[in-house]
Amino acid sequence: MKLKDIKPTDLQKGHIILSLGELKQNKDSLYCWETEDKSNIIDGKITLYSNSIAKGDNASVTERLYAEGAFLEGKYQGIWKYYDENGKVIKKEKWENGKLVYRKEYK
Repeated sequence: MKLKDIKPTDLQKGHIILSLGELKQNKDSLYCWETEDKSNIIDGKITLYSNSIAKGDNASVTERLYAEGAFLEGKYQGIWKYYDENGKVIKKEKWENGKLVYRKEYK
């Protein structure tokens, strides 16, 4: 199944943990993720991780917390928090049915 073929009934509920690159949008701009043979519209809490390259002599690629929030039937919903490489909150956003209500950035 391709992302464009997703139907609104293919909802994935519960708390989902994904790498940032696994988050996709279908032709209706609904956020989804794919399993082996199915695409799922996200509905519920989600934690996103991003790849980060450690510095120094023993550099390695690790995953770090990128953002936490929720989707309602594939649309951003509620409070979203974004984190820097040290795990500090750098931005908060409030969403209602896929529309940004406000954004606050921290130093």
